[in-house]
Amino acid sequence: MPAFNRYIGIDYSGAQTPNASLKGLRVYMAEGDGPPAEVLPPPSPQKYWSRRGVAEWLMDRLNEDAPTLVGIDHGFSFPLSYFQAHGLPRDWDSFLEDFQNHWPTDDDIRVDDVRDGAFGNGAARGGNTRWKRLTERRAGAAKSVFHFDVQGSVAKSSHSGIPWLRFIRRKLGQQVHFWPFDGWEVPEGRSAIAEVYPALWNRDLENDGRNPDQHDAFCIAAWMSRADRDGELARSLQPALSDEESAIAMAEGWILGVTGATSTRRPISPDERLTAEKVAYWYFRLNGFLQIENFVIHPPGRGGQRTDADLLAVRFPNRAERLFDNPDDVMVDDVRALALSPDQIDMAIVEVKTGQPCALNGPWTDRDRQNVERVLAALGCLALDRIPIAAADLYEKGMHQADGLRVRLIAIGNGRSLDLTKQYPSVKQITWSDALGFIWQRFHAYRRQKAQVDQWDTTGRRLKQLADGCRGEPEFVEGAKARMGILHLAIGADD
Repeated sequence: MPAFNRYIGIDYSGAQTPNASLKGLRVYMAEGDGPPAEVLPPPSPQKYWSRRGVAEWLMDRLNEDAPTLVGIDHGFSFPLSYFQAHGLPRDWDSFLEDFQNHWPTDDDIRVDDVRDGAFGNGAARGGNTRWKRLTERRAGAAKSVFHFDVQGSVAKSSHSGIPWLRFIRRKLGQQVHFWPFDGWEVPEGRSAIAEVYPALWNRDLENDGRNPDQHDAFCIAAWMSRADRDGELARSLQPALSDEESAIAMAEGWILGVTGATSTRRPISPDERLTAEKVAYWYFRLNGFLQIENFVIHPPGRGGQRTDADLLAVRFPNRAERLFDNPDDVMVDDVRALALSPDQIDMAIVEVKTGQPCALNGPWTDRDRQNVERVLAALGCLALDRIPIAAADLYEKGMHQADGLRVRLIAIGNGRSLDLTKQYPSVKQITWSDALGFIWQRFHAYRRQKAQVDQWDTTGRRLKQLADGCRGEPEFVEGAKARMGILHLAIGADD
């Protein structure tokens, strides 16, 4: 027996202000087993729905004696990394209050007004585009709630819509079940509001002349209605999550229809495999570093090698990959993650870990072995009398800077290490999600310029081929990790 009598699909829009008439904000409703029909706003000078109008209309519907399931296409919460970065408790109600205090987008202002600093205090509650919720990773192509100004972005709609969830919650209280924050099981006879992602279903239904926004809202209502009758909805409301994942989802939220279990992958063939060192090489190469791979440090006399550096890399301050058909268009390097300098020669000793968190091996931290001195001498970047000073800095803090030259240690691995951060706060830690996310963005943004890659090495071609076949960054990152043999770690390892 169906759990709900009505199904409302809302394709949201974060454009303009809460009172503005928005063509992209569409509402469809299905009653019983009937087909979804578009719901138009009440007669007024405005032709389309406003965000305020939808919130007030929803409250009226949810006050009626008809259990209703509402699916809204925007993020209901933020990644765990956001809670950790801003010292927030893992509590959704606390999140709603704190967010609205900093992003008061239910006032008559635009999201961009807060982003620009004219209202609120958005700068104190920002996020990173590479921060993703567990449910977004499982969804595959879903974008981060912080990924503004790109096609398919939910950032504006999330930042504008979350205060209206708070508005409805404060008005209706326990009368409405906000899934999954109020629990995975919706009490019998109660209405519920859930986050949805129409891309999961909009390719399965003909659009019959509907524009994309109308079709998304239609598909939300249509899927929820059908799924409630055939049992799929009941299964979707109880995704297969571990206790840890379930606890995370209670803070981050969950997309209705996204399965809990990690998707089963076909075996990776030898022709698809990627090695961590070569992927790291391509990350640094795309950021303009010239490199030596597997740099061996030999002993002073006979015997085996003392150690080797996975990568030695150098980048010059005027580095720029310009597109000379448009000289103002310079490919943007990963400046923040790598702390790139515009006025220093940047030399890096890079330590690569595959499935482990970032770390520095003993040869680069043990003064008695003098491996850093040997590397600096071999490279010739410093006069002989300056090598002891530079080496001492590297052993002590992982970085030496002087006279336009920076020499530093960089660690790349499958998660950041708190121990490494405490011991060497100056050492940049790059996660595979960071590196692969940057590679995806570079290949995707400049796919026309990087269409011909026959001259690249095997790893470069494999990465490009994988990127060309993926629908979005999350799918590419997950696929590349699988090809590197990296197993899924606990959520938060890459944050």
